[in-house]
Amino acid sequence: MHQLLQRTFRWGEKLESRHKEDRFLEYALLHWTQHASSAHNDFSVVRETESFFRIASKERETWLRRYRDMRPFERIPERFSVFHVAAGWGIASLVHFALSEISGRDEMQSTRDNDRDIRRYDDSEFVAANRVTPLEEAVKEGRTDIVHVLLKNALPAMVVRTEVVVAAAANQQNSKALMALLLNERGHQIGITEEVVKAPAGNQQRGTKWWHCSWTDQETSPGL
Repeated sequence: MHQLLQRTFRWGEKLESRHKEDRFLEYALLHWTQHASSAHNDFSVVRETESFFRIASKERETWLRRYRDMRPFERIPERFSVFHVAAGWGIASLVHFALSEISGRDEMQSTRDNDRDIRRYDDSEFVAANRVTPLEEAVKEGRTDIVHVLLKNALPAMVVRTEVVVAAAANQQNSKALMALLLNERGHQIGITEEVVKAPAGNQQRGTKWWHCSWTDQETSPGL
């Protein structure tokens, strides 16, 4: 995995022309994310690739630019942050690394689930050009593990946008678990709009019934 990433770093800005001559480099550009996702907790950030995963990273922007050229149909927007990358491809340990940079702790020790509730993540600070935040990206992709980590480490005052709730209710595979996470963590601030209620309509009608029941339970539970 790290060999794939290091291969992209070695060429830097020359990626634009070099990848056509180097089949391994082309493979690395396109598929390191899948390898990182498949590795689950075995994936970690090493010193040689640390700069790629920083919140501000010229190396990652170079890779994204090349990736967009090679895969235009995926429509990766500008301002696609490290949190978006983690959410889009399902690299949970990368979220921990990025959160540790926000907290000021040693990032190299923070690619596991040990963030200890830093409560400093603000979804609104990482809005891509298509207006999608990392939390919404994670919800759309059904990444319950990443949604959990982002919510767990969010600022207490962070607003969960309606778009996030709509995406959770409309998720074809994982709406129940996603809505449960949102309601458990932020049920007190989630607004019920017509758009949210209608979101599961295309999901075989089963989502609407479940989520109305869940919301009623939240409203009637003591202490909420």
